[in-house]
Amino acid sequence: RVTFEVLERLKGTLGDRVVVRAGGSGGPCGFGFRENFEGLVFADRAPNGDLGVSSISMGFGGPSDALNRMREERRAADASVSANPGAIGPLLARARVLRRWRDHEEALIAYRNIAVSAPDVLEPVTGIAHVLIAQRQPREALDVLEEAEVRLGPHPDILAVKGVARVVMGERDNLARLDFRGADLGRIDLSRRDLRGADFSGAMLAWVNFEDADLREARFTGTRFDHVSMMRADLRGAQFSAPVGFPSLSSANLSGARLDRVVLENRVPFAGVNLEGATIIESRMLYPSFDRVQMRRINLTT
Repeated sequence: RVTFEVLERLKGTLGDRVVVRAGGSGGPCGFGFRENFEGLVFADRAPNGDLGVSSISMGFGGPSDALNRMREERRAADASVSANPGAIGPLLARARVLRRWRDHEEALIAYRNIAVSAPDVLEPVTGIAHVLIAQRQPREALDVLEEAEVRLGPHPDILAVKGVARVVMGERDNLARLDFRGADLGRIDLSRRDLRGADFSGAMLAWVNFEDADLREARFTGTRFDHVSMMRADLRGAQFSAPVGFPSLSSANLSGARLDRVVLENRVPFAGVNLEGATIIESRMLYPSFDRVQMRRINLTT
């Protein structure tokens, strides 16, 4: 266990001093901190509330780089707010940064403050709802959206986020062409569901199961994937554009799909995938494994 004095908090609720478990003594994933160490620390919180780090979470090129980007974006957003006191635009931009980096508590405070000062602006309302959904409070999100619908009318953005809230609550029929843009979905089972034409652009998908799902013509532009499985899914004509991470695709059907600016730095299972007629543009795959992959008429463009 290592005790830290907190000089700067980028995300999460922390006191002035915290105790962190560093992977255990001599363990394969342990991380050794030298005395008087000063730097960015990426720690996970266990279900019992303990903070812990490992050699993986502190690894070069991973979370440490992400934390630096988070710090830069938050500082820029804070500076813009300070330079434009009372302006709604910079406040909304800061709230977006907080939500994108999944600082749910701070994002919720930011969106609620904007909603009070600008009650007729739609974005803080949908922002509040998105954060509540990410916190597994879909019923509360629906209450916020329904109250806003009375004041602002049935705006498409309100209806879209209501649809996401209902999915999280367990209503998972008739999902074709549903608008999941910007949603934050975690630990949800969408296997064998009809999701034809659904739009997951800008969404954060963590531990989502799409196995055997119908995802024909679905869109994943700027989508963030973390432990997502699309094994055996029907992805004919689907579009993946500049995603962060990538799903497991073993035995999936991607015929006619489009993969644009996809970067695969780790091994992604492509075994048995159908890529017939697919288009792969400006993508990088460091450890490709194309065992039993159908690649007739595939288009590769740099």
